[in-house]
Amino acid sequence: MISNYYTLLLLLVLIIAITYFISRRRNFIEKFSSELEGKTVLVTAATNGIGLELVKVLVKKPINLFITGRKQGKIIELTEELQKINKNVRGRHADFMNEDETRDMWKSAIKEFNKIDIVIHLPINSYTNLKITRTDKNVFNELHTKNMERILILNKLAVEHMKQKKINGKIILSSNGIDNQNSTNVTQGSQILVNSQIEKYADLLAREVHSYGIAVCIVRIDKDIGRSMFNYNIPIQRNKLAQKLLKPMEKIPKLFGRDPKKIVEVYLKCLKMKNIELSGKILSTENYINNKKIADYVNSEILNRNTDHTTYLRDTEKLVGNNQVYLNTQINTQPPKKVRDFLKSSEMQTTLIGTNKRNKYKGELPSMIAESCGVPENTIVVFKTERDLLKKLIDIFLTSKNNICLEDSPCPIFLSELKDAAIERSYLDYKIDKSNKNISFDLSKLDTNIKSNTKMLYISSPGTMTGVSITKKRFEELMLKVPSYILVILDQRHFESSINENRFDGSKYINKYKNLIVMRSLNNFYSVESLTISYLISNSELAEIIENKNIVNQIDSLNEKMAIKALSDKNYSDITRNKIKTASEYITKRFDSSKIKYIKSETNYFLIDTFRSKEDIYSDLENDNIILYENLYEISNYWCLPISMKKNENEKIVSVLNYEI
Repeated sequence: MISNYYTLLLLLVLIIAITYFISRRRNFIEKFSSELEGKTVLVTAATNGIGLELVKVLVKKPINLFITGRKQGKIIELTEELQKINKNVRGRHADFMNEDETRDMWKSAIKEFNKIDIVIHLPINSYTNLKITRTDKNVFNELHTKNMERILILNKLAVEHMKQKKINGKIILSSNGIDNQNSTNVTQGSQILVNSQIEKYADLLAREVHSYGIAVCIVRIDKDIGRSMFNYNIPIQRNKLAQKLLKPMEKIPKLFGRDPKKIVEVYLKCLKMKNIELSGKILSTENYINNKKIADYVNSEILNRNTDHTTYLRDTEKLVGNNQVYLNTQINTQPPKKVRDFLKSSEMQTTLIGTNKRNKYKGELPSMIAESCGVPENTIVVFKTERDLLKKLIDIFLTSKNNICLEDSPCPIFLSELKDAAIERSYLDYKIDKSNKNISFDLSKLDTNIKSNTKMLYISSPGTMTGVSITKKRFEELMLKVPSYILVILDQRHFESSINENRFDGSKYINKYKNLIVMRSLNNFYSVESLTISYLISNSELAEIIENKNIVNQIDSLNEKMAIKALSDKNYSDITRNKIKTASEYITKRFDSSKIKYIKSETNYFLIDTFRSKEDIYSDLENDNIILYENLYEISNYWCLPISMKKNENEKIVSVLNYEI
C-alpha cells in the first residue's frame, strides 16, 4: 500500500515537472505574438528542415507569411496546408540560382502584402568533396551561387524596399559553425570558405544599413541538423561491402545531430529582439540552447562576490597617513554622525551578506528611486555597481564590429570595459570659451564624430571631467543630430551633487527620445565604500529589454539597506550642495585673484590650466599632506582638480597653484 502511494506521488511530481517545462517553452514562443502582429515575414527554404519547422510556428501568429523554395509543387502544397491555419499565407517557388525567378518571387510577395518587414534566409544543404584541391570548379560555383549569390540578390531587393518604405526591418541570415574549422579532414573546404564569406558579408551589410533602422544578424548553426559534417555523398559507385559499412555510419547523425525544432527557438529569439539589440549580432545555436535554462540558476560564488564589508567608510576627506588628506572627484565629505552610527550598528553588522537570491532583484529600491526621480517604476533598472551597469549595456547593445562615440576622457570604468570588449571608439570634439570660462561639445563636428558603424553615444552631465551640465537647448540640438538608431547614454552620476539650480534632468526626456538611457548612482552618498548601487532610467520598452537580460541579482542586503537609508535622507543632498557651493565660491574667487585659468564648474572639481605640470603640483600638494586622486581627465592644457569641502585645505591648494606666479 505504501509503495503504491510513493509511486503515485512520484508520478504526480513527474507530470507537474513535464507540464512546467512544456509551458515555459510555449510561453517563450507565444509571448511575442503581439510584437509580430501585422508584420510580413518572408522565409526561404521553407519546405523542409528548419524552414518547415519555423513556418509551422509562425503560421500561428497574427502575421502575413510568405514562403518560398525551389520546388513549385512543394510550395503550392505547403501554402495550401498553412492557409488552413492562417489565411494570410502566400508562396511562390524560386530557384535562387536564377536571378529572374528570384525577382519575380519578390514582386509576387510585394503584390500580395504590399510590404515585407522581415526576411529569413534558411540554410541550403550542399555537398562537395572534402578537399579543396579535389573540388570541381563547377561544383564550387554552384555551391557559391546557392549560398552566397542568392542572399546577395534577395537582400538587395529587401534593403531597397525597406529603405523606400521606411521600414525598420530585419534580415536574418544563417551560417554553419563549420566556418570555424581549419581542417578539411572532416569538413568540406569549400563549405568553410562560403560560410566564412557569409558571416563577413553579414557584418558589412549590418554596418551599411543600420543607419536606416534595418537590423542584420546571423544565426550560426553550430551543430548539424539531423546530419553530420561528414560527407556521405561519396561520388563513386559503392559496392555491397561499402554500402554495408556506410549504412550504420549514416545513422550516427540522428543521435548527435540537432533537432530542427530546437534551432527554431533561436530564430524566434531574433524575431523577438529589438533592432537596436539585434543588429550585427551572431547568435550561436549551441550557446543559446545549452545556456537558456541557466538563467535562473547561478553559482553562489557570483552572488557572494564583494561581500567583505568590514570597511564602511571611503577614504575621502579623512586621515590616511601622517595628517594626510585624500581628495578625489567623488563627494569628499564624511556622512552625518547618525549615518555613521547606523553603519556601525548591530543591525548592519548582522546583516546577511550574499543571500543567494538566484533571480532578478525584487526589492523596494526601484519604487523608491522612481518616486525620487518622478518617473514610473517600470523605467528603472537597478545594478549593484556602475561597472555592472555599463558592462551590461555593452554586452546587450555592442559587438566588436560596432563603434561608440564618446566624450573626451570618459568614465575610466566605461573605457576599461570598452577596451576589454574590443569596441571601436571615436571621440566628440569640445569648444573651450576661455573668456567666459566655459566648455561645451562642438555639435558642428558631430557628423564626422559619428561613424557608419556607430551604435552608441556616451556623454555625461554634469561632465565627469568638466563638472558642467549640458543645457536643455544643447541637448535637444544633440538629439536632433543623432540618428534614432544610435543609443544615447547620458551619465548623470554627479546629478545630485550639482549646485546648478537649472541642471539638466535627463529623466524628463526618456519618453520623448526612445533611444535615451540615463545613468545615475548612489556612489556619492555618505562617502561609504560599500554603497555602490547604480541605476538607469529609460523608456519602459528599453528598460524591459535590459531588465530581461539582467538575470543575476547581485544586490546584497547590506548594499540595499544602505541605499534605502540614502534615498530616505531628504536633507543630505541639500547639505552637500551647500558645502560644495561654499567651497566653489571661495576657490573661484581665489582662482580669479591669482589669475589662474579655469572652467566654471557646478561640482566639487574644476578644469584648470597651469603653467607647471600636473605632476609637479601633485608632488607639492603631497608635501602639504594633500593627496590628489590620480585621474586621466585632461583636455587641451586643462586638467581636472578636485577640491575640498574645507576652507583651510582649499587655501593650501591655491597656495601650491600660486607657486608659479
